[in-house]
Amino acid sequence: MRFYSFFNILTLFIIQYFTGSFSLRILGICSCFTGHITPYSGIFRALSARGHDVELLMGSDCCQTKVADMFKNATKCFSVDIFNSYRIKADSQLGGLLNVKQHFADNGTKIAFDLTHKFLEENADRYDIIVSDFIQLGSYIAAELHNIPAVVSYLGPMGLTPQNRPDERSGLIYLPETTLPDVVISAIEFLGESIFQLLVSDTVFEMVHQINSEFKMNPKLRNSGISFHLPFTYYYTFAPIIHMGPTDLFLINPEFTKQVNNVHSVGFVPDKSSFKKVQADVLNFISSSEKPVVYMSLGTVFEMERSKLVKVLRELDEQEQFSIVWAASSEHYTHLSTLELKKSNVLLVTGVAQLSLLMRQQVKVFITHAGANSLQEGIFSETPMLVFPGFGDQPANALQLVKQNLALPLVELTFKEISRKLDSILDSNTYSHMKKSLKDCKALMISFGGFEKAADIVEQVHAGVIKVVDPPPLVDLAADIYFKLYTIMVIVVCGTFVFWVALVRCCCKRLQSSKSKSE
Repeated sequence: MRFYSFFNILTLFIIQYFTGSFSLRILGICSCFTGHITPYSGIFRALSARGHDVELLMGSDCCQTKVADMFKNATKCFSVDIFNSYRIKADSQLGGLLNVKQHFADNGTKIAFDLTHKFLEENADRYDIIVSDFIQLGSYIAAELHNIPAVVSYLGPMGLTPQNRPDERSGLIYLPETTLPDVVISAIEFLGESIFQLLVSDTVFEMVHQINSEFKMNPKLRNSGISFHLPFTYYYTFAPIIHMGPTDLFLINPEFTKQVNNVHSVGFVPDKSSFKKVQADVLNFISSSEKPVVYMSLGTVFEMERSKLVKVLRELDEQEQFSIVWAASSEHYTHLSTLELKKSNVLLVTGVAQLSLLMRQQVKVFITHAGANSLQEGIFSETPMLVFPGFGDQPANALQLVKQNLALPLVELTFKEISRKLDSILDSNTYSHMKKSLKDCKALMISFGGFEKAADIVEQVHAGVIKVVDPPPLVDLAADIYFKLYTIMVIVVCGTFVFWVALVRCCCKRLQSSKSKSE
């Protein structure tokens, strides 16, 4: 864990005292995705409680639907078409990867830059510092253009491979209990890396270069030669990062927190506002149950064929072993809630107070998509998990949860598989060992300081106590990916050439043989 010296804290106090900047004017920029806005809002509650003037630039209808409840004492909220919510189909991890270009490149870079730049032009000299959600790389670059100090908040795995430990890599695909040969698994993992590189990193790289050229900014990304795993490597190299969540899951090597770099770990320590009131019907359901209670939530952007979801819902209702609280996204809830269920073993809800519910002793297991916010709440509540990842960071999160004995994987989202894994996880030995692992993981996570530590970092970046440093170099994944792609292309081209040469020779021999026979 990184500790700041008494001298640094004293320097911060002196700077603030003589500049009169005890109250900062802070602009927060975030999408409206629940998994992003939930942890992000905690930082701003801590900043508001310290007397800072907080304003927000949010996507979709967040200003109307979520800000008043989640961001206490925010002065103003401005709505722009920046990262409006959309759904990603979760049937296939590779399919999910094909959709993240819109996530990071189209919306997160170009659109985010244009809208943030326009907003800052219209509100010149209004803000002392900007705190941006990691998805909006364009917003961070706009802050750079306007010479406003900025901090990036990120909850999720870094997935970066240091040059001194090249074997430590985290993939984008997770295939639990697979019987496929290792060579096939490696090929699928390489395909996932290639899709992200070609669709996301290369696109983001060119977009950033175009922005730098158009506004005559320092082309530091192009000069650095870093064109892989963007936008994460941009932040790692050029920005102070508030890194939330369980570090032992999100960092490939825990020693990373002891190195001098731009990643400042804060873990997760929920504040009072994180514990919302659980609905009365949910409390009545779990309190009256004599069976183990299982809570299931697969995220707000989860998408799957409705026929499959209907089948799972009916089968879960007809079983008699467990009581299931299923928190469905609003779109799925609208459809599934119209179904008539024969029994009362499933309670279908939407918008549940997840952390508060998980803290209830009656809830024994958490079925989750392994989204970063959900998994940190599962760890904090010490609730054993079943994981069914969809896209983005979820497969990497699920892999680490299983590796560290915090969860078991679901191979598919069917009643048969869910029932099989619930029987396994509720085995007394398995359950007790998993609870012990969760307790240890939680202890480390809360030791980093949480939202209050994040607020410290924002203040220290503004005061100049925390500066961007040259971090340890990373393995160039782009060079590795393109070398493999070119090698495959050469093999395919050469193989095709040899095949056609052999085919032509064979045909020629047959023609000669036919001629000889006819003569």
